Amino acid sequence: YALAIGGDGVLQLAGEYRNRGFTNRSAPDLRQQYFAGDPRNSDPSLSGRINHRQGDADTEDGGVFFNLAKPVSEAAEVYGFGGATLRRGEAAGFFRRALDDRTVRAIHPNGFLPMIATKISDFSGVTGLRGERAGWRWDVSANYGRNLFHFDVKNSNNVTLGAASPTEFYAGTLIFDQFTGNLDLAKSFAIGLTSPLNIAVGGEFRRDGYRITEGEPDSYRDGGVRILDGPNAGGQGAPGAQVFPGFRPTDATRQNRNNVAGYIDLEAQVVQRVLLGVAGRVEHYNDFGSTTDGKITARFEPVPGFAVRGAVATGFKAPSLGQSFFSATSTNFVNGVPFENRTFPVNTPVAQALGARELTAEKSENYSFGVALNPLKSLSITADYYQI
Repeated sequence: YALAIGGDGVLQLAGEYRNRGFTNRSAPDLRQQYFAGDPRNSDPSLSGRINHRQGDADTEDGGVFFNLAKPVSEAAEVYGFGGATLRRGEAAGFFRRALDDRTVRAIHPNGFLPMIATKISDFSGVTGLRGERAGWRWDVSANYGRNLFHFDVKNSNNVTLGAASPTEFYAGTLIFDQFTGNLDLAKSFAIGLTSPLNIAVGGEFRRDGYRITEGEPDSYRDGGVRILDGPNAGGQGAPGAQVFPGFRPTDATRQNRNNVAGYIDLEAQVVQRVLLGVAGRVEHYNDFGSTTDGKITARFEPVPGFAVRGAVATGFKAPSLGQSFFSATSTNFVNGVPFENRTFPVNTPVAQALGARELTAEKSENYSFGVALNPLKSLSITADYYQI
């Protein structure tokens, strides 16, 4: 839906709702489900069932979006756009059989299919002012976005809590947010070349934030109860919620970083049928230092309808905060012995003692070459080669 604002502005609104059921391509589970000698192993209603759920998750999501533009003078316009979405999902893990030591049989006598229930909320919005003055086209803007990934575990149990175990757990949340501020300027100058020289300059400030919040204690803790029954009664069970043990306090983190950047871009047709472009960008991260990157582009059209083009550039990408600081802990059994397994951030003393090194930025060199053909008015053909 669109609304007129003051006769020369517009606000566009849109919404979406979607509900998609899960899909399942599992075959019947023909494995033994119960301890040896249990008559239920031969019960056709309990054996050969479709226990797993393999396929698309069950999802439900909705969102609202807006786009706004309104002149505030003859040479300036305020604008904004953005939206928010919320998605609820439910994905299945692997089925835990009744004979499995990960099953509290007092709660799930026939085994259970644990579910990871997620809530993902996503928001982003941009507001800015743009216009033209003294031949300069200018745009100043601010952008903020935030994504939150909330984990719950359902239809599960924590073996080390015994028959008192809950069947639902809050397992923690991942959060990322980002703010950017931008200023962009552009103008064309007649300097005696075949075409005007286009100049664009600008700057950016960006701040990234990353968080892991811990789950409730029952989602990760060892409650001290040993396996209640079966041939391994009295043994150590796997602590934490089955399918997804919650993030622990030692996994929780709050991190941020910022960087500033500036760029310049020049482009002109220097002689008839030859277009050249040169661009450069300087950037400084508070955790990865400074970098300077550039790009040179060229396009030559010797005859109408045939052109060759190419580019050479360098690139830089710092590791994301999630790559640098993600942490998670789980318990695996090797020959019946429990081992704590943890993903450590590379900057921790334990990770470095095991040989980890600080992540470094990705640096790249990029080359491309291509041709463009327009043999007929209604036919165009392009072919390009890229190497990075």
